[in-house]
Amino acid sequence: MQYIGYIWISAILLIINGESKTNLLIIILSIGYLTYKTRRFILFWLVVLCAFNTLLIKEVPEMPAHTIIEVIDIKEGYVVGKSDKQKLYIYNIDNVSFHDVIRFEGSYEKIHSYQNLHTFSFMQYANQEGAYYQAYANDFTVLAKSNSLKANMYTWISRQDSPAKVYFLNTLYNQKQEMMEMTFLSGFHIYLLVSLLTKYTKLHKWPTILVCSSVALVFFPLRFYMLSLCVRAAIECLFPKLEKAYKIHAWAFLLLCYDPNYLYHLGYVISISLATISIFNIEKRSRLYLTCLVLIPIHLYFFHEVNIFAILCFSWIQYLNTLMFIVSLVGLIIPQIFTLVDYLLQIQALVSNLKIEQLTIYGFPHVLWLITWIYLVLCMISYRKKKYVVYLAILLIIQHQIQYILPYGEVMFIDVGQGDTIFIREPFYGKTMLIDVAGHVKRDVANEVIYPVLKSKGIRKIDVVAISHDDYDHSGGLDTLKELIPIDAVVRSGNIQLDQLYFTNLNEQPTSLDENEKSMVLFAHIYGFNYLFTGDAGLEVEDKIIQRYRQLDIDILKVSHHGSNSGTGSNFLSVIQPHLAIISSGYNNTYNHPHDEVIENLKKQRSHIFNTQTHGSIHFYFIKNFQLVRTATQEFGIITKE
Repeated sequence: MQYIGYIWISAILLIINGESKTNLLIIILSIGYLTYKTRRFILFWLVVLCAFNTLLIKEVPEMPAHTIIEVIDIKEGYVVGKSDKQKLYIYNIDNVSFHDVIRFEGSYEKIHSYQNLHTFSFMQYANQEGAYYQAYANDFTVLAKSNSLKANMYTWISRQDSPAKVYFLNTLYNQKQEMMEMTFLSGFHIYLLVSLLTKYTKLHKWPTILVCSSVALVFFPLRFYMLSLCVRAAIECLFPKLEKAYKIHAWAFLLLCYDPNYLYHLGYVISISLATISIFNIEKRSRLYLTCLVLIPIHLYFFHEVNIFAILCFSWIQYLNTLMFIVSLVGLIIPQIFTLVDYLLQIQALVSNLKIEQLTIYGFPHVLWLITWIYLVLCMISYRKKKYVVYLAILLIIQHQIQYILPYGEVMFIDVGQGDTIFIREPFYGKTMLIDVAGHVKRDVANEVIYPVLKSKGIRKIDVVAISHDDYDHSGGLDTLKELIPIDAVVRSGNIQLDQLYFTNLNEQPTSLDENEKSMVLFAHIYGFNYLFTGDAGLEVEDKIIQRYRQLDIDILKVSHHGSNSGTGSNFLSVIQPHLAIISSGYNNTYNHPHDEVIENLKKQRSHIFNTQTHGSIHFYFIKNFQLVRTATQEFGIITKE
């Protein structure tokens, strides 16, 4: 009852004020005050997470009107520019520095990338960073050369002839994002470095961290760990007597106020999670084990794999990375020790890539698995009983064997751009299969797209790969995929038998010399529904099929040749009458696939059309006579027999 007056004041302010963002701030501050008085942190963070999730919903800004930009960040292969108060990604720009003003020749287009469920999407990453448009510069002119501290520091590091140069371009400028270690994402290297410095000097830890992180923000581009350490140190310096729990909550909250996208930032999740552990009054050894338990779901969520050996050695790896940072820092100043720097870089790469396959768990964790894991970890902290360790071990085993215990199967049309790759998995200890493995002349599709999709599903091997024909956009990624994951059999003709599914090749003896006309055309009856996978088969093959199989009734059709008018003729469609049609084509492809004629033919048959270039990956989950369709753009549908 003592807080009723405060609640009424907040309500009146909400009624008077009409600005939604200000209302949101009033709500959060109100709940924050009540949390401070009642210590109910769960209520506070439930509201905070919901509130900041709503802030992530943004309208796409209009395309910039001109091509003059200020360089605000430099990545490998592109620069991040600022124009009309929005970020832009510009390719083919080199030999520039921070805050340079340039004019380029080229046109803007929306950022687009492969979209597959539970895998990294560059488009989503760019949108979270506030960038919606990109451009490929044909030429550019530097209108104004910057002389800022950031520009001079970047130029100096770029000109160094030392292995440390590449190292610092990755860690300080994040030019290769995949090389960023969790050490640097969380800022542990700065924290540990300052802790060692203050241990043997009269300096105080948090004021020193505040000074170091503030200086770093002046000389280097804004990185999460720099801002994170700066905010944390400022709170520690300004409120030294405040309870540790309140400091951590304030730290986490202020970072989200600066950028709500930090909610899904790996560095934020790691930093806050590990800091939260320190709140609990547990001994040092138990805290080490607890750190491992916290890192396991984080690894699975962000990387779709967790190396148990690396998790157990997490602390030692952090110390090694910090040592690498110190030696490389000295190596920039004293180039004569470049041999030591190179040697340590090799050791770091060896340790980072060290993996014991039997102790590695794959797969994107289901939300129920994550909730259960967090609940059991909290129970273990609260009750200190060994049975919760057993329960956690059982959860790990379930995730390890997730491929074999799912009660439903799946047919997934992977978004590989202008090409075909279809993943099929039988339910309950069933086999796995790929139809085609797309390749691309400019990108390693197998390594960058197909393998991450398989890893996110917990797939450790492929039983059968069926290559419809030898065009590069259907088979070009096979050799690379063989190096990444075991493949039991590769089939290029004939029928295919899995444990529960049987695939019949309807184009068994092709007579044409055209490679497309030699495509395997696979028919499969999958749990009550008829699928037809046509490769790049043309009109000639289609006519032969409908002459031989006059009663062929298809529910789900993989449209031939990415929607080219060389196939999917009206006569063929009038016989098979597909309910759903799947087109696998690349965004803005040079062939203009799918062709308008094909789309019209499908619409005449009232077929519902899915296209990977607009819907991303397309998934069919099947169990008995029931199938669910889902796309990467979050469209859902239930398929039933009439």
